[in-house]
Order: sequence, then structure tokens, then C-alpha cells
Amino acid sequence: MMGRWRWFRALTFLVAASLACNLGGEATQPPAPGATAAGAGGTAGTPTPTDMPPGEWLELEPPPPAGLIDAMYGKVEAGEWTLEEGLVQSLRAFAGEASLSSAYGVLPAAQDGTGLIVEAQGYLERGSDEDVKREIERLLSIIAPSSEALLPYAQPGDTSLHAGPRLAHPARDEQECATLWAKGFPAPQAGQAPVLCFKYLAKKVGNSTIRVFYPITELPSGFTIAYSDAAFSAAQAAVQTYSGLQVNGKPAILKDVDIIFTLLQHPDGDALAIVPFKGTPDKCQIIVYPLAISSNKEAQTKSGNDNYFGPFVSTIAHELFHCFQKWNFQKQWDTHSYDLHNWWLEGTAEYFANVVYPKINDEWGWIDDWQYNSGNNSVVFMSYENFALFQFLGTKLGNNKLLSLLGGLPEGGSEDGHKAYLSGYTNMASLFEAFAIAFMDGKIADTGGGFLPTTPVYILPEYRIPVAVSPKWNLGASPFVLQRYGLRFDHGHIYGLTTQLSGADGFDASRPVSAPGSWNPLPAEVPAACGDVHHYYLMVTTNPPSGFFANDLTVTIPQGELACDQCLIGTWDLNVPSFVEYSEAPFAETPGLYNHDSAGGLWRYRFRPSGTFRAEFDFFTSSTLRQPGGGFGADIDVNQVITIVGPGEGTYISDGLNNLTFTLVEDSVSLSSTTTINGEDIGDLFDALSGYGFLKKNDSMVYSCDPEAGILQLDVAPQAGLPPLQFDRISTDPNKP
Repeated sequence: MMGRWRWFRALTFLVAASLACNLGGEATQPPAPGATAAGAGGTAGTPTPTDMPPGEWLELEPPPPAGLIDAMYGKVEAGEWTLEEGLVQSLRAFAGEASLSSAYGVLPAAQDGTGLIVEAQGYLERGSDEDVKREIERLLSIIAPSSEALLPYAQPGDTSLHAGPRLAHPARDEQECATLWAKGFPAPQAGQAPVLCFKYLAKKVGNSTIRVFYPITELPSGFTIAYSDAAFSAAQAAVQTYSGLQVNGKPAILKDVDIIFTLLQHPDGDALAIVPFKGTPDKCQIIVYPLAISSNKEAQTKSGNDNYFGPFVSTIAHELFHCFQKWNFQKQWDTHSYDLHNWWLEGTAEYFANVVYPKINDEWGWIDDWQYNSGNNSVVFMSYENFALFQFLGTKLGNNKLLSLLGGLPEGGSEDGHKAYLSGYTNMASLFEAFAIAFMDGKIADTGGGFLPTTPVYILPEYRIPVAVSPKWNLGASPFVLQRYGLRFDHGHIYGLTTQLSGADGFDASRPVSAPGSWNPLPAEVPAACGDVHHYYLMVTTNPPSGFFANDLTVTIPQGELACDQCLIGTWDLNVPSFVEYSEAPFAETPGLYNHDSAGGLWRYRFRPSGTFRAEFDFFTSSTLRQPGGGFGADIDVNQVITIVGPGEGTYISDGLNNLTFTLVEDSVSLSSTTTINGEDIGDLFDALSGYGFLKKNDSMVYSCDPEAGILQLDVAPQAGLPPLQFDRISTDPNKP
């Protein structure tokens, strides 16, 4: 049997060797993380100028404030408004008495008034200016008249969800209904028949009664009966989904829901919908604004489908989750500090709307806001864009554990108090690290399948580091900031890196921009031969609010140029006949002992100008070894199939002549075998040879590259006297095919 083992070890070495070789002053300090944060609103400041050439990094425009509450408090903190002025100005715009753009200048991305209503109701309880309180009460009665006030002006509609054509009403009624809304729908005078302004549908869903009040007067938004049906269906779907959730181990609380299409008209800007809670009602109102209809009509036009209601039903599910929050997180909600809890109230409403409608990804519109704002702000300073965090936590923890995590948040306090609570949650450090990496690699699983489109990753200009500019860089991260840097290594050198970590406990890792998943500590050396090399460097910490995770990075640039062989750049596939010759060579002197049966599949290398490469395998090779008995027993036939599967990432250095040096960065390649001896399966012999090893972190080899013929030859085992493996160029672009 010695022949069998010699053959097996030789072939193992040949394949393994191939895989190993081919996979294989004063400190300059960027702005301290958090330095450009605008405060409680959670918006990042204007980026500082950068000397990075255009086109190297993803570019994004600074987004507007995420929501109305962010914009209002931003102006209050800037001293442009008092809190009273902010509340009154904003409520007047919602009541149709003023212009949002004239009040705010730059409109926020979402003009959701739910937080504004909560803050205004809080002022009614705690505020000191009686004139302001009276004005707030007047405006709230206009913005959100009670369902009971509407009933005298409404009648039941068709009991089915398809209520038929709308009734035609005189223009006088249309104007009168709008006037009545502006007055808060006062009770009709005795003996006077009220004008009919609404019909409503009602249905019991589980323990909740859902009513939809829809107008029978003309609206410029283009309301049709189909929107009342869509609102009803969306509320039903949301109630059914949310009723299956638990908070702190207890079944979720769901009560009655009234959905009302507003008759108010707005000069400019608009909200999609609001939830105007007051006290602890058994009924939750959702007021639907014209923008919810007009924006859906735009989506219908783009899709070419007049029956598409994706954005609209997603809005209803979002707002109904605010109802869920009120019913199940009452203590946090009743602090009337929506600004404090905004980071999870809006983020979870975006996420759970997608739980109701997994294939409607309306929340993806917030990804660019996350990209920009998260580069310098902790999660508790953000808002809607936090949906990505809750999508990740919901997938990892399960939705019930996620809700229980939120249920333990302190009722009041500060953002630092929320960060302190989060830092004490079980495994939060590893969860946040995993979230950061998943975001950077585009691997946050979406509720509807696939992944959130979070790549390429945005790096704030002030964190794009040209390492050759200075030998020292002071880097760092504040708690719950997804702090990332873009490191640029100019071509023509090998850079030495030394890190000195200090401060709070944290996690740091880097990878080449072109190699998702290849996260490792910052390498001791980074070669940059044919092109500039770009690395992401990630730093995160979940320590209490006072913690700061720091890294003093020292860069050494050796003298002399690093050679570049342009011939290597591109995509190369294994020439299978050369592999057959390669595998048969050790047995050339013993004819009949070894027979290569077949080989095929993918064996591909991508050499990039940046000095990085990617290996891709989905390859098999099968062979037969025959050892005659020679009169001493039966013949022995060994049949084996070796399979190589998976990707690898690494860096390479060429001396410009014929020597290559490889450093393995990420090895996800698996090598397995199926072996039979005289028809008897003996399993995977690579398991039997554990410890033999086939991938090395570093290796060197002799190569030759012919640019005209498009042939690359790698002499992977010269010590064994084997012929080189040949690879054929299939593209000069390492990203194609």
C-alpha cells in the first residue's frame, strides 16, 4: 500500500502547493469621531475639503435632516427658534395655515408629524406659556379631529373592501367639508342635517376593530376608492403581523385603529401620515395626507402598474407600528420626549413595515442617509435610517428579543443613558461588531430575501487617509459609531504599518476595498505595485458613553520603487490540459500506475492593479491508481475525486522579472475528496491527513507571463521537478467576466 500513499501525498502536495501559492514625525489627526455631529437632531455637519482625487471613493451629498422633529430641534439648538416657536410654526404648517418651506428653509427628508404631535402634547402638560398652550390646542384640533367628531358627518360604506363608485357631491359640499375640518368638525346644530363628508368601512381583525374614513368629496391628490381599500388591507395585514409579536415575554397589545384621509390642503411640503396620540386611548388614529397618495401614484407611473400600492401600504404599516409602540412601550412614549427616543421609534417603524411587506423595500430609500450620517454619529443620534440596524438585530436576535431589548430602555434621561443601557446588553459588543462588518460588506439579510444594498461604503471626506502624507495618524471611535476610514496607499512602494491601540475596549479590522469579507487586523505590510491600494479600516466600540477607542498608526515607507508587471493584471483561467500534464508528471516513469480520468470546472485568478488578487474555485479532478498484485494478492484500484470549492483573497508582489510573493488574506477554500479502494468507500482522506495542510499564509514562486500570447505559467512545485501550470487570459479586466 505504500504506492497508494506516496501517490496520494504527491497529488495532495501538488494541488496544495498551487492553492497556497496562488491564493494565496508629529501625528496627523483626522477630526475626532463625533466632532461634526449636529447634536440631538442626529445630522452630520458639512464635510471638510479633501485632497483626494475625485472618483476614488463613493460620493454622496449631505442629506437634509431625517425628520421634522430633527429639523425642529436643530433650529432650536442653533438658537433660531425657541421650543415654543418651533412647535407653533410646525403645527401651523401641518394645519395648512403656513408653508413648511418658509418655516424651515430646507425641508427634512420625511415630514412625519407623529413626533411633533407627541412633543406638542408634552408641552400641554409641562409648558409654562399659556398663550402657546392655547394655540397648540387649537392647532391639534384642526390637524387631528377625533373620530367621534367625524361620525356625524359620515355614514357606513359598502361592507366589502370594494365599495364601488364614489358619490358625486356638489362643489358647495366640498368646500364646506374642508371648512368643517379646519374648524375641528364642531357638533352639528340641533335640527340641522349635517353635510356628508365621509364614508367609513369597519371590520374586526382579531381583537382590533379597523375603521377607514374616506372622503366622498374631490381631493386634488387624486384619491380614489382604491386607496381606502388599500388602507384597509394594509391595516389588516399589519394587525395580523404585529399581533404575533411578544414584548418581554408577553403577547403584544393591539387595540382599535381608525384611518382617516385628511381634507386639509398644504401650500407646499407634506407628510405621508401622522399618528396623533393623546393620553392612553383605546383607539389609535392614523391621519393620511395627500402626499401618501401622490407619491404612490409616482410609483405606479414608474412601475407601469396602476394597481401598485407598495409605498402606500408600507406607509400604513409604518404608522400602525407607531400605534404598536404606544400600546406596548407606553412608559417610554409617555415621557413626551420623542426626540430622545426618535432613534428607535422611527427606525423600528421602518423595519417592521418591511416585516409586514417583505417584498416592498420602501425603507431602502434611507440607506444613503445611513451611509452619510453613521460615519460620524452614534446610532442614538439618528432616526429613520436606523432601520438597517434593526433589520440586522431582528435577523440575529429574532423580533421578539429585539422588542424586549427596546422594552428595557430607560424612560427618560439622555442619549448617553441610552448608550449606557445598550452597552450593558448581553453580547452587544459582538452584535455591533457583526453589524458593522455586515454593513460594510453588503451582507445584512433583508426580510424579503437577499441583502440590503449597502455597498460600496461611503467614507466621509475627513476620514479618507492618504497614508504617505504623514508617518503618524491618530485614529479612533466613539461608542456606537460605525467609524470607518479609507486608507490610500500610493503605488510603487511597500508600506509598513504599526498600530498602538489604547483607551476603551473595541474592535478594529481592515480589508482591501476590493475584497469583501476579508477582514483582518491591519497588515504589517501593504504592497502597492501597479496601482494605488485602498483599504477600509473599521473601528467600533460599545463601551459606556465616556469611552473612546484609539489607535496611533505609524506608517513606514521604505526607499526604492516597487516593481510592477502589467502583464499579470486581468482574469486568468486554468488551462485544463496543463493541469492533466502536471498531475501525471510524477508517475511518468511507472506507466499504468496512474491514470487521470477527468477534470473541469472553475479555477480562476483575478490579479488587480492594486496588488490584491482573488481566487475562485469550483473545480474537480478524478483519477485512478492501479497497483498490481504481482502474484502476491489481488490488484488494488484506488479511485479518487478531489473537489476544490470557494474563494480566496490575498495580496501579491512581483519583482518585475519572474518572482511572485503571495500573502493570503482570506481563505474560504475547501478541499475534499471521495476515495474508494476496490469499490469500497474509505471517506475523505483530507480529513485523515489533518495537519498536513495545504494553504500557507505566505509563499513565493517562479512565474512567466506572455502578454501577447495571453499565457501565464506558474511554477508551483519546482522542487518536485513538475511542469508549470498554465493559465489563459480571459480578460484584461480583473472584474470581468
